[in-house]
Amino acid sequence: MIIPGIRINTIEIPVEKLDRATEWYRDVLGIACVWSDISHALLDGMISTSEAFAIGIRVLLVETRDVSRLVFSNSKTKVIHSVIDFQTEDIDIFHKYLKSKNVNVDVLGLPGNDWAPRGFGFFDSEGNRLGAYSYSSNQEN
Repeated sequence: MIIPGIRINTIEIPVEKLDRATEWYRDVLGIACVWSDISHALLDGMISTSEAFAIGIRVLLVETRDVSRLVFSNSKTKVIHSVIDFQTEDIDIFHKYLKSKNVNVDVLGLPGNDWAPRGFGFFDSEGNRLGAYSYSSNQEN
């Protein structure tokens, strides 16, 4: 049997306060709410002003009392990972931008391996860990 064409369409993110999270994603990442009800907000939009990095993204924020958030630890390396990573053209500027928005961001350091991109983790208003990275100009993505 042939697998039909598939793609990732929507990323679902757990949130404690729907209004607060909707504002955060709009104000910090520029993703606007296109539909909502009492416990959901569908965000849709372009997340870059750069033509090379312009990509549409759909996020469904789901209000929940469940305390589980998007984050996990690598059992071997103990590195804390996010589930969603954003690639950026300029990691330094993006890091400064998030700090200017009072976002909880990790220190921006050097990659741990030659093959690894430079990046950092940050948190949304609800405690979900997100990531940002950028390859140097001599690395391939």
